Amino acid sequence: MKPVVIYYSLTGKTAVVATAAARILNAELKQIEEVKPRKPGALVYLFGGLAAMTNQRSRIKPLGLDAGKYDFILVGSPVWAGRPVPAVNAFIAETDFTKKDVVVFCTGASDAKGTEVALRSLAQKVEGKAGKVIGSFAVRTVKATEQELIEKTREEVRKYRGRR
Repeated sequence: MKPVVIYYSLTGKTAVVATAAARILNAELKQIEEVKPRKPGALVYLFGGLAAMTNQRSRIKPLGLDAGKYDFILVGSPVWAGRPVPAVNAFIAETDFTKKDVVVFCTGASDAKGTEVALRSLAQKVEGKAGKVIGSFAVRTVKATEQELIEKTREEVRKYRGRR
């Protein structure tokens, strides 16, 4: 079975990481999109951060994902206020991860503690939907070039390359 990388990205940085991971793993790539897209700016982080902190879910467009086709799934989210974003919360809540090996990842400017909390939250949500979280990683995006994001992703993802 082919692996899949599923992610949400507001600013494009998580998209860079997800795309690099998909290339390295020769995986399909699926982007989570909100029904009402957010526009980057200070208010989106204020209200989005509050929604993330309270584990809210946003309405998302159907991915057309048949999870049964995959036994290895990567799920990626930006970190807002130390938590995964509402769109990723919604995706996880709608997905059956039974018998799936899952790697969760996040991106953002968060310090190590904020990233750790976000990764733990993602893992708990996936495990709550019967998934087996086999790993996690974070890519710090602040002041990073696109090439630096790709290199960091390569370092993190190569250990999963042989999984199928």
